[in-house]
Parts: sequence; C-alpha cells; structure tokens
Amino acid sequence: MEARGHGKGRSSKGRPKLARVDKEKLSQCAREIENDLARDGYELVDLLVGKSEGKLLIELLIDHSERGITNEDCARGHETANNWFDALDPVSGPYMLQVSSPGLDRPLRKEEHFRRFAGSPVKMRVRGENGTRKVRGKLLGIEEGQVTVSTGDSDLTFSIEDILEARLRYEWDDLLPKMDRDA
Repeated sequence: MEARGHGKGRSSKGRPKLARVDKEKLSQCAREIENDLARDGYELVDLLVGKSEGKLLIELLIDHSERGITNEDCARGHETANNWFDALDPVSGPYMLQVSSPGLDRPLRKEEHFRRFAGSPVKMRVRGENGTRKVRGKLLGIEEGQVTVSTGDSDLTFSIEDILEARLRYEWDDLLPKMDRDA
C-alpha cells in the first residue's frame, strides 16, 4: 500500500500549515521588546497571537502615556519587534507582525492598567464558580490584586487572576461633545 502525503507544509485538508510558536521564546521576546520600548517612553500593552487570512498573526499593542501613538511610533515598535524576533526566533514558519495602538477599547491586563483607568467604563469576562460571566460597569480600581467594578446595582470584586478579558468600554455618545449630541 502506498503512503499518501499532503506535501511539505500542508495540513491534512490541503491548507498551508500555520507557523509554530515557541511560547517560552515568545515570552522572552515580549520581555525584551517591552524593555526596549520602555526606554523610549512606550508601553507594550499586549502581545496577541492569532490567525488572519489563514496565516499566523502576531499583534503588538503599544502606547505612549504622554501623547498616544503615531504611525512613526508603530514603525519604531515594528522595528524593535523585528530585531528581537530575528534574534530569538520564536516562530518557525511564516507569520505577519502588526503593531498598533490599543485603541479606544484598549485591553486592561496589568495592575497598573486597572489603577490608571479607574473611573472608566469597562466590560469584562470573568471566571466564576459556574463558568464565565460578562460584567459591564464602572471600574472603581484595584487593591491587593482585587478589581472592583460598579454595575449600578452593586459593586463587584474579582481577583485579577479570574479576569479572562477586560477592556475599556465607550459608547459613541461618550466621545461626542455634548452640543453635537443635542443637534
């Protein structure tokens, strides 16, 4: 009986295989990128790994606390990331690298994020005893690893380890000047 292969670099369904990520090397890359960017006043908000158009996508979200992010800042972040990815080689195979600002619905990952954005509207996905739940409300802050959110009805407190995802939440009306809303 003849063995049938799918060709080099192809999955069993005939699609190109995604590149493989060495998680340990990727974590080391993230630390090095974060350190390099911090020297110039930038923050690495998040490093995400996903898929886009059938390819591996590595997305870096960067910010500058004093002035936000420009296209030039993204180019600087991209160059820094490329240098570390070349040096540490955390990905075997082709991938796309994207660098952008965290946006209006920025993720909240670190304790410092929960402190800085206290008073802001948030949406979160939280691990609980009966699975996950979604919470929307006003972020009151963080103390000793405990994040508190006011839902209007009550104040809820969650361990930061139980927060699977947290993002700032804005309604378009929050972003428009009052006189534009009344028109």
